[in-house]
Amino acid sequence: MSVAAVALRQRLVALTTERRGAPVLAIALLAAASILSQLPAAAVGGTGGTDGPGTAYNARIAAVNIDGPDTGQVDPSLLGSGATATGQGSSGGTTIGPAAGTAADVGSYTLVDGSLIKPISADSSVADISGQVRTYVVRSGDTLSGIASRYGLSMMTIWWANRLTSTDTLHIGQKLLIPPVDGVLVKAQTGDTVITIARKYHASASEIRSYNNLTGDTVVIGQEVMVPDGHGAPVPTASPTPAPPQTASAPSGPVQVSGAVGSPCTSCSYNGSMVWPVPGGFISQYYWWGHPALDIAAAYGTPVLAAAAGVVTFAGWRDNGGGYQVWMSHGNNIYTTYNHMSAVLVAVGEHLAAGQQLGRVGATGDATGPHCHFEVWIGPIWAGGSRVNPLNYLSR
Repeated sequence: MSVAAVALRQRLVALTTERRGAPVLAIALLAAASILSQLPAAAVGGTGGTDGPGTAYNARIAAVNIDGPDTGQVDPSLLGSGATATGQGSSGGTTIGPAAGTAADVGSYTLVDGSLIKPISADSSVADISGQVRTYVVRSGDTLSGIASRYGLSMMTIWWANRLTSTDTLHIGQKLLIPPVDGVLVKAQTGDTVITIARKYHASASEIRSYNNLTGDTVVIGQEVMVPDGHGAPVPTASPTPAPPQTASAPSGPVQVSGAVGSPCTSCSYNGSMVWPVPGGFISQYYWWGHPALDIAAAYGTPVLAAAAGVVTFAGWRDNGGGYQVWMSHGNNIYTTYNHMSAVLVAVGEHLAAGQQLGRVGATGDATGPHCHFEVWIGPIWAGGSRVNPLNYLSR
């Protein structure tokens, strides 16, 4: 009962002592006491009231970064209507609600007068091997095979990682991605999973998961994934351009051909007039029935020369084990090929003099070390001709 109510009651009791107004005052006292007993007790020090029915209120969700420095302040634009920042809960998260509200902290989420604090920071990190991928800037004289050898990788690994379309597209200053191991470096696209990537690149799904520290088959769009020992598309094979009709005189020295085109030639010679194709090189494998050519070993980058005057009929990469190679026609049904080169310096249709440089020694294709696999053909190359012992044609 309030102080005012108590005072009123005492006053009424005093009045009842007066004989003249006793009956009236007694009735009044009972009526007042009955009314006062129906009133709610007022909280000490508090006030309140209502001013109408108001409108229905839905709980707000405000975003707070609970992973960053906790300043106790919240961007007002993140708050719902009527919400204000009021300090911190016991978990360190900022609480939001009416300025005079009381917070009920429930871990990372704080409830304040219908408002719910929801953290906007989430652990979205995924396994990614991009930190293992290096970058190489192309310099003068670089070739794909040379760069690959420098990092202990196959040329095709760098080809696939950089989505190259031609073996002669390198230019000084170009940046190339260098994968950590042989295989295919993949950036995940929509719909990709470990299983689909493994199937596409003919690799093991379990090896992909193991190498990339993946716990399942899910990958995220844009995620760098290494496919160990994977295989992408082969290098496009250019079709040789037919040589134009010969107008220049035939190479010096008579060419003697015994036997029909396509059969072995054991007695024919070029009168020993062909230029040694690799200056300073030495024979690492001789001609024999299982190896119808000469392997001439030399250091990477050593010049490779045209053995005789003639025209280039093919220049570039072929997926036949020979890697970068050049084919030449010398007239009189004599042809030569130069294989495994690290660089090709001529183009189809170009006329070369004997001893003119056409490439550099390398180990592209199926090769165990830097050398030039040199062939002499009687008849069209891989089109009815046959290979013969180059030592019968080279000068000594």
